[in-house]
Amino acid sequence: MGEATTYSSNFDTEDNPTDGILGLGFQGASKMNGDNVVANMKKQGLIENSTFSFILGGDPSADGEDGSFLLIGPPDWNYVHDNKITYVDVNPGGMWGVTLNSVLIDGKDYGYCGDSGCSALPDTGTSMIVVPLAYWEHFSSKITKGRNDCKKINSGIFCTEGTEGLPTFSLVFGRSVFHLEPKQYMLSGEVLGFMPSNFESWILGDTFLKNVYTVFNMDNRTVGFAHTRSTGVWHEPYPILNALRTIFFYLAMLLVTASVILALWGPLKRCCMPGARSMSETLGLSDAASPRGIAERRGGYSQVSRESIPEDGNRLGMSGGGHRLGSRDENNNL
Repeated sequence: MGEATTYSSNFDTEDNPTDGILGLGFQGASKMNGDNVVANMKKQGLIENSTFSFILGGDPSADGEDGSFLLIGPPDWNYVHDNKITYVDVNPGGMWGVTLNSVLIDGKDYGYCGDSGCSALPDTGTSMIVVPLAYWEHFSSKITKGRNDCKKINSGIFCTEGTEGLPTFSLVFGRSVFHLEPKQYMLSGEVLGFMPSNFESWILGDTFLKNVYTVFNMDNRTVGFAHTRSTGVWHEPYPILNALRTIFFYLAMLLVTASVILALWGPLKRCCMPGARSMSETLGLSDAASPRGIAERRGGYSQVSRESIPEDGNRLGMSGGGHRLGSRDENNNL
C-alpha cells in the first residue's frame, strides 16, 4: 500500500469518484520490485492460485452480471457464456501484453497485425481501445466509412447520427473472434470508443473489456477472454465452414472405422470365431449363385462346396491355382 499525494484532475470529479489505484501487474513492472496483492495472497496461503478476473458491466449500481466486480481466485463460470474461455499466453515482460492475431472491420483484415500478430494490452485503467498512431488514419477512415456526420476531433471520433451504418469491430485471439457491434463501442451517444496513441501496442480498454469476462492467471501467465451471459455472444470464425469441417471429420472417422472392421473381420473369424457367420450373412447379403456350386474368388481361386462333389468317388476339389482344397475318403467324408 502507498499513499497518493499527487494525482491528475480526472481522478477527482463528481462523475468519477476514485478511492485509489490497485496495480495488478507482474513483479517486473514494479519500480519497487514488489509483488501485487494477489501474488502476496498466494504466498500467505490465502488463495491456491494467483488468478483474478473482471467483469465491467454497464450499470455500476447493479450486482453480478449486470454490474462490475473484481474476483480474486478461479473464474466464476456462472458468468461465462457457453462455458468457453479463450486463453492466450502473456508476452515476456512485467505487463499483461498478449498476441492479437487480427483486427477486423466488418470482417475484413486490413493487415494491422501482419502475419505474425501484434501486441495488445488488456487494461482496466484505460477507457477506450487505443490504436497505434501508425494505423490511426487508415483505421478511423474505415470505421467511419459512409458516415459524413462522423468527425475526428481532439484525437477522438464523434458521430452525431447514432450507430446506424457503422461497421462491426472484431478482435481475433487464436482461433476465436470477438465482435463488438456499434452499440457496444459507441460511448455517450456520440463518441466512438477509439483513440490514437504513440504506444506501439493496441490497448484494450473498457470499450472492449466491458463486453467480455477477462481472466488473468499469474501462475500460467495467460489471459482468458469470454463473452458474458448478459453482454455478448460467443462468436466462432466462419461458423458454416466450421460446421462442414466437423461433418467431414466425423464422416472420415466413420469410413476409417468401417474399413478397419472389414479388414480385421476375416482374420478374426478364422482365428477366434470358427463358427461365426460370414460378413455377407452378418450384413444380410446373399452370395451370388455360381455354376456347379463353386463361388469364384479374386485372383482366380475357387472354393468347393459339398454339393459340387459327387457321392460316388474320391473326387478332389482343386483351386484355381492348382492347390488341393478338399477330397472324400473311403467313408465319403470330406
